Amino acid sequence: MRKQIFIVLFFMLPLLTNAQETKNITIFKANFLPVLSEHSNSETYFCYHTLFGLIMEKQIKEKKSYYIGLSFDGPFSIVLGSRNSNFDDIRTDFLRGLTASSGIKHYLSKSDKPLTGLYISPFVDLSYYSTSPWEDKSAKTNVIEGHLSCFIGYQIIKEHNFVMDFYTGLGIQVKNYDINSDPSYTGLGIKPYLSLSLGNKF
Repeated sequence: MRKQIFIVLFFMLPLLTNAQETKNITIFKANFLPVLSEHSNSETYFCYHTLFGLIMEKQIKEKKSYYIGLSFDGPFSIVLGSRNSNFDDIRTDFLRGLTASSGIKHYLSKSDKPLTGLYISPFVDLSYYSTSPWEDKSAKTNVIEGHLSCFIGYQIIKEHNFVMDFYTGLGIQVKNYDINSDPSYTGLGIKPYLSLSLGNKF
């Protein structure tokens, strides 16, 4: 629990340091981020796991904003595993945890409407979660996972301040596994993103 609290407070720092800016646009959004992939040595795992997130985006310049997010991981993941290009490991795991995130958006659009159009975004996130087979929840693996990523996206602000944000990108992934009765180990990988966020401008 202390690790989860630390993650939330760490990614709240941009909000606290920019609290004096009250005239700029603020957007609150909800999103689903279902795509995850990683590769390590001769093993490749493609994972779908449910993740519901809340995001706050704050304008800091005419064509720039920062955002922070908190996502809830779980309750399950579906894993398709491969060894030497033969997909021979399909399983469903029980999963629960938290992910905190933060990033900067640079808008490339020439539109007069702020925070709309095409953008690029460097992005970091940090997760702490546990996973276990459905048939044996005592065989738990605790995972700390971090990503350094870059997105390209397109944000639309419609009538009544309704916001749609589409984005995709790739990230470098570092994961530390702490497995019951086994030594912990660290893995490297690639994480693709594909997501739609919906929200409202204030």
